[in-house]
Amino acid sequence: MTDPYQVLGVSRGASDEEIKKAYRALSRKYHPDANVNNPNRDEAEEHFKEVQQAYDQIMKEKQQGGGYGYGGGYSSNSGGYSYAMDSVRMNRRRCRRLQIILQADTMWRR
Repeated sequence: MTDPYQVLGVSRGASDEEIKKAYRALSRKYHPDANVNNPNRDEAEEHFKEVQQAYDQIMKEKQQGGGYGYGGGYSSNSGGYSYAMDSVRMNRRRCRRLQIILQADTMWRR
């Protein structure tokens, strides 16, 4: 996939509101239901999917609080940072679940 900011036609410094506005406009323009009688509907559908992916990627990166990809540059995958953070979060959840189970077990044994 190309640069998601380019796909949406916004700058990297664009606000969430500007990104959402561009996403909605392009989604309406290329939505398959809006292009039923269009002879280029297959191209429109592909562009619609590309817009969806670009918006999802930008929003995911903003939620993670990181820059664009790993190290601030564009990366085709999400980079090692996000995988490491996912692993840390999963391990924390597992530890918390074990603590709850052990506490419940201890209460029942008393």
